[in-house]
Amino acid sequence: MITYVVGFLFTHDAEHVILIKKNRPDWQKDKLNGVGGHVLEKETPAEAMSREFYEEAGVETKPEEWENTVILLDKPGRYCVYFFRMFSDICFGLASTQTDESIEKIFVSDLSKNDTIQNIRWLIPIQLDKGLIVPIVVLDRTLPGDGGGNMKGQDDVDEKCDGKEEAKGKEVEGKEEDEG
Repeated sequence: MITYVVGFLFTHDAEHVILIKKNRPDWQKDKLNGVGGHVLEKETPAEAMSREFYEEAGVETKPEEWENTVILLDKPGRYCVYFFRMFSDICFGLASTQTDESIEKIFVSDLSKNDTIQNIRWLIPIQLDKGLIVPIVVLDRTLPGDGGGNMKGQDDVDEKCDGKEEAKGKEVEGKEEDEG
């Protein structure tokens, strides 16, 4: 199983969010998604989130500054995605494009006017609801890019997704995948 992380950095007033305009994989091309990527061997999901945000947005953060809000499991057990949130005006102001995928500072109220991957429509409201007991576990029964998901119990996460699995270079059904 490949493990990914995706993070959403908001301003303290939750009016703006950092997203990244994806170039790959193909099903995400030219769409906005949270910042993230693979969890490396011996790396916790929070450590991966901190590393990925530095690599893609140029801002150093501490793993403990990221709060895990959603764990998305693929039913066949091919991948697991940890979604994180963080609120920081300073980090938001410092974020900038570091790769060939551009960092975008988006008004949360304008998300529907932007081309996002489909699951952003339900992930952002979860990120902004500080009253939820997190993480929420979601079993994804859709095809890549469909962005659906169904609630599932915590026991399934503990059983299938430990967040420390080797990610880079693993083959999934005969092809390299990048879900996060």
